[in-house]
Amino acid sequence: MRDHHKFSVIMMDIDHFKKVNDNYGHVLGDQVLIEVAGLMGEEIREIDGLGRYGGEEFLVVLSGTESSEAFQVAERIRNRMQGMCCIRHSGDYKRWLKHLPWSRYT
Repeated sequence: MRDHHKFSVIMMDIDHFKKVNDNYGHVLGDQVLIEVAGLMGEEIREIDGLGRYGGEEFLVVLSGTESSEAFQVAERIRNRMQGMCCIRHSGDYKRWLKHLPWSRYT
């Protein structure tokens, strides 16, 4: 960074997310992405950045954060994601996020 401040980057994705779109359509897939982004936003500070990098990949930029702290943030997000459930689709609740495995890179 220009001011020589430390920062960390977390990249997370939803493994096998394509199955959600293939089996239940992009409307449900988009809803899952919205829920994931919202939950991730709740776990970071206002000075941090969050963005969608690709189809189901997300990047988090943590300002002023060492890698050990970034790992803790990533684990906190991952644990919350595993607890998510209940995406409503056609009058039926799907528990996709509870069962989808997560990959994490810090």
